[in-house]
Amino acid sequence: MQKSSFLKIFLLFLLGMGGFWLFNANAKDNLHWLDDGKVALAQAKKENKLVLLDFTGSTWCPACMALHKEVFSTPKFEDYSKKFVLLRVDFPDPVSVPRKGAALVSKYLTGDIALPTILILSPEGKKLGTVDYKPGGPDVFIGDVEKIVKAQPHS
Repeated sequence: MQKSSFLKIFLLFLLGMGGFWLFNANAKDNLHWLDDGKVALAQAKKENKLVLLDFTGSTWCPACMALHKEVFSTPKFEDYSKKFVLLRVDFPDPVSVPRKGAALVSKYLTGDIALPTILILSPEGKKLGTVDYKPGGPDVFIGDVEKIVKAQPHS
């Protein structure tokens, strides 16, 4: 491994550990996140819902932890999320692709992966749009998701 690659990985690790303490990764939500893309898409088709796919690093990514704490763990988002099938791919560390989510990663993420990445998918698995984390809580996040949802012919 080259010295610069090791340094980058080490710095990402340190940032992640700092974010862990800063954002408290133990915030819980009452949402039902699936971790299997095939199951999520089958459920979305059955229920005629869109899929909200969250690519996250829940234990080491500061922005991911902030999104979870400021948005996903709020009652407002919990209520809003009922119109979606929720799917999560959780990266265990900055350099590993989760085995269970590898097919989703290769299908939807290209190039350098920036987390968190939230995709809105049709029940057939077509990518309809991407939402990034922005400070401002559930109102900002829901507003960004709604722009994608309202642009769809079936919404």
